[in-house]
Amino acid sequence: MRNGGMTDRTPNLGAGSITTACDLLNSIESNAELEGLILEYRLMNQVPPGGSRAKTLLNLKRFAVQCPDYPVTTDRGTQTLAAALVDKAIEVCGKPAHRPWPDMMNIEHNIGIVIRIPAANPASPPIPS
Repeated sequence: MRNGGMTDRTPNLGAGSITTACDLLNSIESNAELEGLILEYRLMNQVPPGGSRAKTLLNLKRFAVQCPDYPVTTDRGTQTLAAALVDKAIEVCGKPAHRPWPDMMNIEHNIGIVIRIPAANPASPPIPS
């Protein structure tokens, strides 16, 4: 694990993984919460607010694809923007109300990480091996 993050190794993240991670962030409850994430990552000057969650996510996605190695400081330490977004997508999708398994499996396939789901949650579908 790197810098206390959720990914087990430093991934080489491509545009597909980055856009999928940003799409998964659409399950964030409000545009204000999404803009709070942009503030947390100190991207205020790079990612303008869009006025709606969809437009703000599009701006974030555009910047992340153009600058995937942009360094951001999170509670888990300094990471590339791409890795931080994947970690955040995994965190958001770990909430019981938001579990888009096909998209999560797409990220796992693209970057080679393993997503472990606690066995104590009977609502979780089995993960294909």
